[in-house]
Amino acid sequence: MINNVSRQVFLKIFRRVFFLQLLSLLVIFFVTYKTTKRLIEENFAINTTEHIHKFIKKNQSYIEDEENFCKNLPINTEFILILESNKKISCLSKNFRNFSEKDILHGFDKVRIGTHEYVRNRRIKKNNLYIYFSFEKGIKNYSVYYISQANPENIGTLEIKKRLFYLFILLFLIVSLLSYISSKKLSKPVNSIIKKIFKLSNDYEERNLIEKIEGSHDSEWEIIETSFDRTQSANEKLASNLTMEITKFQVLLDAISDPILSIDPKGRILFANDSFLEILSTSRLENFIGLFYLDIARHYELKDYLDTVLNDNNSDNQGNSKPSKEIKFELKNSTKYFLVKSNKLNNVDGNHFGYVCIFNDITKLKLAEKMRVDFVGNVSHEIRTPLTSIKGYVQTLSAMMSSKEKEGKEDIFDIIESNCDRLTNLFNDLLSLSTIDSQTDVNHEPINVRLLSEQVVSNAKNVFPDAQVDIEYDTNVEDFYSDSILVENILQNLVSNSYKYIGRKGCLKITWKQIDDKILLFVSDDGQGIPAEHLPRLFERFYRVDQSRVRDPKHIDYGGSGLGLSIVKSSINKLGGKVSVKSEVSKGTEFCVEIPLKH
Repeated sequence: MINNVSRQVFLKIFRRVFFLQLLSLLVIFFVTYKTTKRLIEENFAINTTEHIHKFIKKNQSYIEDEENFCKNLPINTEFILILESNKKISCLSKNFRNFSEKDILHGFDKVRIGTHEYVRNRRIKKNNLYIYFSFEKGIKNYSVYYISQANPENIGTLEIKKRLFYLFILLFLIVSLLSYISSKKLSKPVNSIIKKIFKLSNDYEERNLIEKIEGSHDSEWEIIETSFDRTQSANEKLASNLTMEITKFQVLLDAISDPILSIDPKGRILFANDSFLEILSTSRLENFIGLFYLDIARHYELKDYLDTVLNDNNSDNQGNSKPSKEIKFELKNSTKYFLVKSNKLNNVDGNHFGYVCIFNDITKLKLAEKMRVDFVGNVSHEIRTPLTSIKGYVQTLSAMMSSKEKEGKEDIFDIIESNCDRLTNLFNDLLSLSTIDSQTDVNHEPINVRLLSEQVVSNAKNVFPDAQVDIEYDTNVEDFYSDSILVENILQNLVSNSYKYIGRKGCLKITWKQIDDKILLFVSDDGQGIPAEHLPRLFERFYRVDQSRVRDPKHIDYGGSGLGLSIVKSSINKLGGKVSVKSEVSKGTEFCVEIPLKH
């Protein structure tokens, strides 16, 4: 930081010194250029005047002959008018042919006889050299109005500009070097004083001084003097403000109903609010700041979560937010569930100094979820019983009838049985979802992916006997540990989904891969595909895309309940993984499931 300030001080001094020297250099060059240009212009005007005098004397015989006189004029002549009492000779260059003689002669209003001037004629909008003189020939007196070109090439200013430019570059480099050496010497005492100020100042004053040095137009000495005068009062004001901010911060924390705990990277408490102390604290200590968090909150799941947060060395590359976790707290008179989420604390320089954990009370949500799961489970059990009875009575009634009595009634019996099966499958799926949602523990068992894949495909072939589906396996994965029931649910529903919508004939591929610490399962088919607008809602409960995925009309059992992919989503969520889908209409669909490995 001090090096940056020293550099800023040096740059400020250098800019000031360099600007003054450069300004002086520019002024000198400007004056030199103007003086030199004026001398060259004057010399050119004198030479031109002498030249036109000699020309007229030499060509006096042509004065009476205007045509020959104009042909012999000097090449840089723009206009010449020779007046005598009863006669005049006028010659124009092609640049002046479009202007009237009156407008051209307007520029001679500022030129006295026997003199010359560089004039900008506003009427013709041109800069030229105007020469006005008279001479005698015999008894005749002639007045001469002469206009010559006056561009830089003719008067030599282009060459002088080049020489002055090269000289300016050389002197500019010399000025830069002198400015650098001078600034180095001048900045040494200033930087020495600034280092001493830094030793006596806190971070706030250092930043304030740096901002002034970088952004202020005052001199460094004025800034340093002001900083010395304000150091003591600034420290007192800062201390008072910090005390007030800490008080306001603590009041704000205590007003929040959710428990809040903050710890440093070593697990020592930085702050906590009253809700945390009242609800989750196991020790009533007034002065808990700086204590280890286990000194006031002894809970195994909380310790496991906070240890994970403190030991997560990869979090620096993944943002400030940490994964959340549901924790169950057995309190004296009740049981509460909290969703704990932590974030990193960084100072103004971006350096990490701790974590803040917020405990969201989800007890009511958990109770409502349990009531919903129990309700779905109970309803499923209660409805499956009469459905089984209805199906049984239909089958019994059909068996009791003679062939003659069955005529015209078989389709009705088939429809009743089919819809009983549909409702049974629907409530079986609902019961499966209810079971998954209510499951709290995930088992870890060895899973052989080849045997599991073949078993699931065999079951699917029994359910869809008319489907001619070619199966491809890619199971080059060793046995891994996970919940076998959940993994089987995932694969079974994905394979069943492909069989339902692949049509009478197609190809189904099951691929298992292991990448780092996760297992990837790919289930792909070459069926009708899914339009892109339906993909975001594909895993919602009861969502179906029947209008775009053609099913075999002769097999009504192929219709799903709209819960298969929801079961996949719920199962993979229990395992802590992810599921995604890619599909193109008329080309096929591919599901990808990520299952984290459990060692």
